Amino acid sequence: MYAGTIIIQQVLGWNLYLSVCLLLAMAAIYTVAGGLTAVIYTDAMQTVIMLIGAFVLMGIGKKYCNTNDSKTVMQLLQQQQKNEEYNLQKQTNDQTDKQTLQQTNKQTITTTTTTQGSAILC
Repeated sequence: MYAGTIIIQQVLGWNLYLSVCLLLAMAAIYTVAGGLTAVIYTDAMQTVIMLIGAFVLMGIGKKYCNTNDSKTVMQLLQQQQKNEEYNLQKQTNDQTDKQTLQQTNKQTITTTTTTQGSAILC
């Protein structure tokens, strides 16, 4: 950076600090423009790769998924939905059973104080 500043100072006859500021501004602009260009090219290449991958997966899906069996696919989706509903209902019932058991345990544990002050658990 200093060598470039000396050249600018000698050729144009400018102050050393003005030459440094000019060279820094030029380097910053070049870096930002080059960085943005690199990002643009990287994003463009990434988009092309992702589109190629999407088309390949679409082809694989079409090969293995027969469109005439759409009824079967719908039946599988309905079965999956029923399984999810059953699991949700089972979790809710398990929580309800646990709460009921805790309440029952509280009710069955009775303490009777005897004359000696000890507790009897039934």
